[in-house]
Amino acid sequence: MKKLALVMVFALIAGSAFAQNWRANNVGVYLDEGAVSNCGFGMGAVDCYLVGTGIETATVGGFEIKLTVVGPAFGPLNPVFPEGGINLATKPGEWIVGFGTPSPVTNGMTTFMAFQLLITDNSTPTEIYGDHIYFPSLPNSGAPGAYLDGADYDIILPLYSATGDVVGGGSVPLFTMNGGCGVDAQDATWGEVKSLFR
Repeated sequence: MKKLALVMVFALIAGSAFAQNWRANNVGVYLDEGAVSNCGFGMGAVDCYLVGTGIETATVGGFEIKLTVVGPAFGPLNPVFPEGGINLATKPGEWIVGFGTPSPVTNGMTTFMAFQLLITDNSTPTEIYGDHIYFPSLPNSGAPGAYLDGADYDIILPLYSATGDVVGGGSVPLFTMNGGCGVDAQDATWGEVKSLFR
């Protein structure tokens, strides 16, 4: 029984620490292009990345998603897209970006966009939520975003939220600053964890 409980604890810790739903075609906002950290602490200009993980194509020709920033921050600011990328969206917070040259996918990952958040207060959480655009390319998928296969622009695939709310996005943030981060695993020693099961 103790071993089963220990396995369950590690499963919960791993799930909350990485926040990644390892299914095909995920999208998330991270502090790094390696899609490791979607939560942090800080103030001022913060570099962020909209990253696709589990991408099923060899290249990507563009993407669409709505990003809503909630909290004391401005952004996304200073967006940088892969080569030749242009945002065609006209509604606030929406991104309908086509790439001039298809962006490569490496180990199932690609960076759709780099941008900055300007965080003005670190005592209040800032969150970024993903949702579908006003006229989504895949209206019945329930996914908050979509992307183009770089080899065939007639193929549009859904982008599911990389955090807990895989369908619809909306209720679970893709990214959090200054609140809601998991506890650092280094704060507890192995002995402290084992003592919970004695």
